[in-house]
Amino acid sequence: MTQLLFWGFLMVLCGLMIWGIAKMGEATGEARAMRKKAEEDAKDAKTAGTIVAENRSPDDTSGRLQRGDF
Repeated sequence: MTQLLFWGFLMVLCGLMIWGIAKMGEATGEARAMRKKAEEDAKDAKTAGTIVAENRSPDDTSGRLQRGDF
């Protein structure tokens, strides 16, 4: 009876460890995806900030709109 309890407890413990490792891997993947999205958003924000900070004449602005590189 004692051996059965010991092996049962050991199996449950191993199962929980495997489940925990799988959950950590899942959370790591989600964190990487969130980090990548945040880096892309930061890059876009920096580009937008640069465009807003540029000094432009009205002619330059209309030219950029027509060319599509605003």
